[in-house]
Amino acid sequence: FVSALTVAGRVSWEVLPAAVAVVGVFLAREPLVVLWRGFGETGAAWRSLAWYGPLVGVSGAVLLWRVSAIPLVALGLAAVGLLAVSTWLVVHNRRRSVLLQVSSAAGLNASAVVAWLAVRPALEAPIGWLWALQFAHSTAAVLAVHARLEARIAARGSLELVEMRRRAVVAQALLLAAAVVVAGLGRWWMAGALGFSGMIHAGDLWRLRHSSFVATPLTRVGLRELAISTLYSALLVVGLR
Repeated sequence: FVSALTVAGRVSWEVLPAAVAVVGVFLAREPLVVLWRGFGETGAAWRSLAWYGPLVGVSGAVLLWRVSAIPLVALGLAAVGLLAVSTWLVVHNRRRSVLLQVSSAAGLNASAVVAWLAVRPALEAPIGWLWALQFAHSTAAVLAVHARLEARIAARGSLELVEMRRRAVVAQALLLAAAVVVAGLGRWWMAGALGFSGMIHAGDLWRLRHSSFVATPLTRVGLRELAISTLYSALLVVGLR
């Protein structure tokens, strides 16, 4: 969201309803999970939705009044679809599934498009680059983290689980190949971002052979991934300005 505003180079009051709509959609998942399951704090879930629903609705109506309607409606439909998929996965106890985390990453990165539309009259190439490359990084990072979890499970059970590691290796290889292509287009900062992400996570996959690396606390892993994503986003923003 912030990256898109930085690339767009402007801020307007429409950013506020855009932010409210994005946050409201993300917050709606947990009460929907409670209601879908039919037990737990259903009263609190209804009260939460009674707040989120009107806020998202009013914010969406304001955005429809002020910005391009067709891409905004398309984003809204995509958000509903992703929300339904993620809610279904959580209800069926697949909170750690790759599909859930990749779909969540797609939705999170799509918030950049909402921010762009709030301050720009139409979609342009920079926001397309930003969304695509952010999503590529997020997906590759998710696969790398799941490969680490797979290695932990294998270490506990003396098994050799390599499926997720193979997928993660392919993802990093694609990022590095994309870096070469983007560099060929003269987009050096963006190529650097792709190369940085691919090399960092490829190195992590190589280090999974060492038990001390596999045993790294997940909290530290998460904080490290946050730092990597922040630097990656900064490189993209510089390249797209």
